[in-house]
Amino acid sequence: MKRNLSLFVALECALALSANEIPYAVCAHLSRPGEFETRIREMSLVRDIGIGSVRTDFDWKYVEPERGKWTFDHLDKLLDDAEKMGVSILPILDYEVPWAVRPWDEESIGLWRQYVRTLVSRYRGRCRVWEVWNEQNATQGGMHPSPTPAEYVRLLRAAYEEIKSVDPDLRVAIGGLAGVPFDYIEGVYRSGGRDAFDIMNVHPYQ
Repeated sequence: MKRNLSLFVALECALALSANEIPYAVCAHLSRPGEFETRIREMSLVRDIGIGSVRTDFDWKYVEPERGKWTFDHLDKLLDDAEKMGVSILPILDYEVPWAVRPWDEESIGLWRQYVRTLVSRYRGRCRVWEVWNEQNATQGGMHPSPTPAEYVRLLRAAYEEIKSVDPDLRVAIGGLAGVPFDYIEGVYRSGGRDAFDIMNVHPYQ
């Protein structure tokens, strides 16, 4: 199993699952090149140690590698395999593409909505919680842009509206925040984000 397969208490999973299901998960990039090829082995290990869910990115750039050209083979296979093995998938909707470098900007938010709506519609009934972005309060080593709280709320609200329009019973998790950044969380609330998610989500580990 890859070193970056880290165990965490998945609050978003726990809240979404029924009482007789396992409220623990691992984070593993099973949908990305490299780990996608080892997904069966990793999910087998996950299942064998009594873990019920895997959190993984449904990266925009991999489902729409060229503008207007969509590909879902890797996600279809991942979900098919996970369901056969009794493992739940918690998808993360995230990251920019060359034609929408800052998806929260006015000229790009419609494209972001299309990405969210396309994925959630396709996998309706197969994923019950959708997480919006990841560690948005950090640039993640400069790999991704970091929206201000107000910008993130614009992104979050657009995703929330699209997800709920597909199925009102689906749950929306705020993107896991790096650390426990009270200032950023307060900024989200001050920017009107309190009614744009169902589950708060933080990464308190270092």
